[in-house]
Amino acid sequence: AQHADGAIVLTDGSDAAASCINTTAVNVSCVNTTGVDMTNPDCVDLTGVDMSCMDATGRRLLAAPGARALLATVSGKAAVAQATWSNAEKKLTLKIGAGGTVEGRQYAFSFVLTNPRQAQRAPLIDISAEKAGTCKTPVPKCTMDRGADPKLHPLGVDAPTFIVREVTQSSPYTDAVNTITVTLGSNTAGARPSKVTVSGLMGSVTMENKAMQITAVGPAMFESTAVWSAASGSVVLTYLADTDSVAGTNYSFTFELRNPPAAQSAPVVSVSSNEITARPARSPKVDGLNDGMQVPLLIMSPRLEMIRIGQSSALPGARNTITITLESNAPLRPNARGAITIMGFKGASMPAGSIPLRSENGTHVNFKDSPEGTPGTAMWRDGDLTLFVADTLQAGDDHQISFDVINPTCSHLCSHLTAQATGLVFEPIGCGTGVSFFPSAQPIELEVQTPPMESDACPLKVYTPSFEVKRISECSSVREDSNTLTVSL
Repeated sequence: AQHADGAIVLTDGSDAAASCINTTAVNVSCVNTTGVDMTNPDCVDLTGVDMSCMDATGRRLLAAPGARALLATVSGKAAVAQATWSNAEKKLTLKIGAGGTVEGRQYAFSFVLTNPRQAQRAPLIDISAEKAGTCKTPVPKCTMDRGADPKLHPLGVDAPTFIVREVTQSSPYTDAVNTITVTLGSNTAGARPSKVTVSGLMGSVTMENKAMQITAVGPAMFESTAVWSAASGSVVLTYLADTDSVAGTNYSFTFELRNPPAAQSAPVVSVSSNEITARPARSPKVDGLNDGMQVPLLIMSPRLEMIRIGQSSALPGARNTITITLESNAPLRPNARGAITIMGFKGASMPAGSIPLRSENGTHVNFKDSPEGTPGTAMWRDGDLTLFVADTLQAGDDHQISFDVINPTCSHLCSHLTAQATGLVFEPIGCGTGVSFFPSAQPIELEVQTPPMESDACPLKVYTPSFEVKRISECSSVREDSNTLTVSL
């Protein structure tokens, strides 16, 4: 502790936090179980309050709920006459007042200390008393009890760290302009000349820049430019002049990077400062991105993530609704060449040509039967369905469409369906309006998901024709009586 010797202001402990950033309100509860009352001039000593300094707040002592405040009076006389701090001995001494204390009654108080900059384990704090009771016998020194939670042990001090260190991205797609958002909050104040470094942003094609633009989101704590190193994938920020960050307060800022031209796994991104050791950043979910895509510099190629197909009926010769669900990981734009063909609806009966499509989940039908066709249609030919993109399909949405076919009249196994995409145009999130992706003009094989073959929802599964009900009965078993036979099929 670094504080001058002298008086310390006590409060009752009812309004003091057990643990704070930079300050610690040390709560002390004492029950006099020595079997004697304490009288003037007895003293109670607390020792071992180490590596701290006193911050006298001047708060008035109040009566603790269910307990008598140490400075309350007994028969008009003060229970404690004086509280003093010894810097050399790291000791708080309470001088019992003329009113004394009562055996068996609990007394509570608190006082405020400022934690050191260095991390330390909570020290053991001892308590003792001199000249207790009418016999003036000492109460031997013993270690005070502490709670089960180590975080609440008095004067245990954590190492400086960023308790909040979040880094996210706006776009996980190749070649996109990617907005990186950083939110930081530390358990200690930060100021010049210390610098903060966000490192590990590997893979970006953004060139070296000693004046990268930094945009504050909310209160600004850093200068508006930072140093970007492409080789190390790091951004080094400088605190504003004459400005200290507040411990426990979060500060956010953004900057832009250009994503690489090829897909890559997410690198490990860390945050550090001159005083704080580097630790990996967290990446909470971001609105508008599928969970997981917010991790910085996780890069993927735009693609159709899912084509799922099912049916409504497995009855022979029945009208059957085929439902198709599509989802892409980037906005899919309309163009003259972009088409998806699903092949293998063998056995389904449907005249060749344009067929109507319906929406099954309230979404707009964004497909047509040809580049010049009408939205809400598809092209059917020999068991193959072709869909041209008529309007933008937003990323992450389930685009669900359906159409009707007539099932085969004979039994039929579940169809093995395949799909191809040709000339699809994706618009990555974060890019300008003129930037798009053009996959190869050659057909790209797509994965098709269907229910298990034993499921009635598996497309074009049809039962063997059979009598589900075949029942016959009579109304009389009497000889030579007229008998009516009833058949149910």
